[in-house]
Amino acid sequence: MSVDLIRELAAETQDSSDANLLTLYILEAVAQEPAATTVARIGGAPLGITSMTWPRLNGLPMAHLLTIDLDDMPELKTDTLANARAVALFISDRIDNGAYEPHTPETVLIALSQDDIDQGEPSETLRENDQASGYRLTPVKVPESIFDEPEEYDEENPLEQLRNAVFSASYAAGKPLWLQSDEYNGHFLLQFDEAFIDMNLGDAGVMYVFADTAFWQCY
Repeated sequence: MSVDLIRELAAETQDSSDANLLTLYILEAVAQEPAATTVARIGGAPLGITSMTWPRLNGLPMAHLLTIDLDDMPELKTDTLANARAVALFISDRIDNGAYEPHTPETVLIALSQDDIDQGEPSETLRENDQASGYRLTPVKVPESIFDEPEEYDEENPLEQLRNAVFSASYAAGKPLWLQSDEYNGHFLLQFDEAFIDMNLGDAGVMYVFADTAFWQCY
């Protein structure tokens, strides 16, 4: 989904709505490999994780999916993450996983402090086939009401158009837009699809990431 379109729709709805505004961060993967000191990354070796703290499932090292830099998104630094610098997300396997329920053991989130980040990349990469790549953030202010389920769908309604555009993107902050039913209530961080991270999320699925769990829904 075009970031420019989301910006245009967001600007239109702000003009026509008196609702509270929330800041979202639209996520877009980039092919460029991050520098060794860059916190934010997809895959590869996460900063602040050692061979001892790298999460495992059934004795096998899990795949690092994503690290988000909370300094880039201060809205997320609340509750248990108030003093964290970053959050690293791991999954049992990008392709062969069944991470479709809240609190599944197939995903692990680790909050990282600045001291953790200062340790840099681990001396031993436990998933040699994972290649790190980067992503960029685009902040957009949207009416909070786009996260409310409409009583009737109106494709001409700018709020509905914005809601659909945001749902079709990957984003952080704000609130979840559920593919199926509202399945979990917690400290929401982000949601993304296979266009953002190449992985198995079922049939056209979406991964929902909270401070204490991550799982996907699909059709």
